[in-house]
Amino acid sequence: GDAGGDDWTLHAQGGIWVDGSENGRSLEHPPLEKLIASKGGSTYDHHADMAARGLKYGPAFRAVDEAWRGEGWAAARLHIPTETEWTVGDYRANPGVWDAGFQLLVSLVEKGDESRYEVFLPVGIAKVTRYRAFAETTGLWAIATVTNKTDDVLEGTVDFVDGNGEIVASAERLRLLRLDRLGQGQIRDWLYEIQWHPVEQKSLAATKLPKVAVSGVADRMYDRARTDELC
Repeated sequence: GDAGGDDWTLHAQGGIWVDGSENGRSLEHPPLEKLIASKGGSTYDHHADMAARGLKYGPAFRAVDEAWRGEGWAAARLHIPTETEWTVGDYRANPGVWDAGFQLLVSLVEKGDESRYEVFLPVGIAKVTRYRAFAETTGLWAIATVTNKTDDVLEGTVDFVDGNGEIVASAERLRLLRLDRLGQGQIRDWLYEIQWHPVEQKSLAATKLPKVAVSGVADRMYDRARTDELC
């Protein structure tokens, strides 16, 4: 909307502040090669892995060049996508790079009982910290570490690191939830909300209501509306 207007739509809200403490958390990692050697991970085709999960990304979100994975962690060399509508200068923290780090956590979701990947969606994040711009970083890579895991929930931390092992940015307690554990009402309310407005009953019968077959509930609501039961 226009500045000063009242036609903005609120989708999310939060706070931002300068935090001088890190609660004892280290701001460094070993260089990528040493980390992989110490953890004993193996390489995997990250984008093929995402496609197998039904996540087929375009060039704006294909920032992973090379990836490794081990027990409870995944790491990758990254680049800043340039084949996008935005430019490097548009963002201090490029969204394609952030998403690549989040993809690493998704890659740690194991196959379900039927040897197929369950669909997990991000539903929350506790803290995001940025120390400097990705564009100012050489040798950029990321590591995702699982901190909590159940059948339905996966939580972890994603660190973005430069070639010297210093953390450039981090996302803590990124929370993924298994899709089939989300109620339809919860999913519906993520982007939209239903608001009922009174209308004159005589005008409803003359109104052609579009029928959108979203679910059986929507169909029943449509049928009730056509018979004026909602007035």
